[in-house]
Amino acid sequence: MITEQDVFHLLDKLKVTASGLDLIPSWFLRIGAPIFCKPLAHLFNSSLIHATVPVQWKSADIHPIPKIPVPLTPSDMRPISILPVVSRVLERLVFSKYLLPSFSALPASMSLTNQFAYRPTSSTTAALCAILSHISDLLIEHPHVTVITFDYSKAFDTLRHSSVAAKLSPLNLPYCIYNWILSFLSNRTHCTSFQGKLSPPANISASIVQGSVLGPTLFNLNSCDLSPISVHNRYFKYADDAYLIVPASNVSSIPDELAHHSAWAEKCNLKLNPNKTAEIVFTRKGHKLPPPNPGIIRSDSIKILGVTVDNRLSFTEHVNTVVTKCNQSLYALRLMRQHGMQQNALQAVFKATSVSKLLYAAPSWWGYITKATLECLEGFIRRARKFGYYSPSDHDVKTLCKSADDCLFKRVLSNPAHVLRPYMPAQRPIFYALRKRTHNYMLPRKDNRNFLNRMLFSDLY
Repeated sequence: MITEQDVFHLLDKLKVTASGLDLIPSWFLRIGAPIFCKPLAHLFNSSLIHATVPVQWKSADIHPIPKIPVPLTPSDMRPISILPVVSRVLERLVFSKYLLPSFSALPASMSLTNQFAYRPTSSTTAALCAILSHISDLLIEHPHVTVITFDYSKAFDTLRHSSVAAKLSPLNLPYCIYNWILSFLSNRTHCTSFQGKLSPPANISASIVQGSVLGPTLFNLNSCDLSPISVHNRYFKYADDAYLIVPASNVSSIPDELAHHSAWAEKCNLKLNPNKTAEIVFTRKGHKLPPPNPGIIRSDSIKILGVTVDNRLSFTEHVNTVVTKCNQSLYALRLMRQHGMQQNALQAVFKATSVSKLLYAAPSWWGYITKATLECLEGFIRRARKFGYYSPSDHDVKTLCKSADDCLFKRVLSNPAHVLRPYMPAQRPIFYALRKRTHNYMLPRKDNRNFLNRMLFSDLY
């Protein structure tokens, strides 16, 4: 049963968020948490016991957000569904009390270890670290490695409910919770708010509601049975993005893998986006590229979770692109200064925008860059210091990257449930007490480019 304390703790910690069609604001629920927790707990328990979601909570208000600077067609807009705040509170309780504990005992055919989105401790940085580490390890023994990227069109909006129900049924869930989730997905409606006008409600027969709390988790659950045909190939997933990594000795399996992935997507009512399905081949020095796979665009560089990865793993193109964008932001800072913004405020804006953009997912890629590329980053920082946007007492790029490394590695070591823990080597037993070490993991082959490998050797004693 959901208690008053459970509801109060969630209401009391509500952050500022948009209201749904019921127009009940989050600040009102947070202020009235001591009063609302008892009736809401009773309402939540009644909803779960009877496996029925109130009709008012099944209506979403869609706010279109442009994907590109100048949208021309509806497909250029990203539909963000805004649900009532009370509905999201109940979803969070269902997730924490029932869904999350059931993930600890998934069937053998389902796995979430290669899914890096919408999980505790997950991040794009962790996903990139795992992907690049696997590619580098394969290149030690194989002359080339092929990575195929998959992307779906409107994945959250087209996912079939029957597919989600089939993945929920093997979980250790109470029957009322299973039926409540099915009730949550079925018979939904949505309206679209645009330029101050609200459209009439429209019924939807698919979708897992991207703006909901349960939606992303249900999408992860639906894709957890997508696995490669060959045991030598490997999938890495981040929400609706999937990356298939194939070593050179197994390239003959790629056509079968593509057919298998297409059949799985069709079964789930997902449509593969051909414009974003591409392959990139990483080769060792002195080896030739394999012939391209028919029907797939081969590229010398692809964007993986916001980071441009080239086939030489140099990340020069990524750094140049980011530095160019950061240079353009200096013009905005100059305008702010002309309008009277103080020096400390300018430096805070610079750190929040340009520095964070430079260091995005840095633990995954900065070990691969050359001295010339690092000098490009340092040159931008020197220019910002010259204009007064970055304090002379602040750290340089190399120190900032090392600080990001230490922060992430400490989280991995301190949390046994961290998404990167399965990629750590085995621990060796210690039968004696000598000097304290930072860790007791067995040391792999040294490679300062990869995050985990680099940190296992860093400050070991």
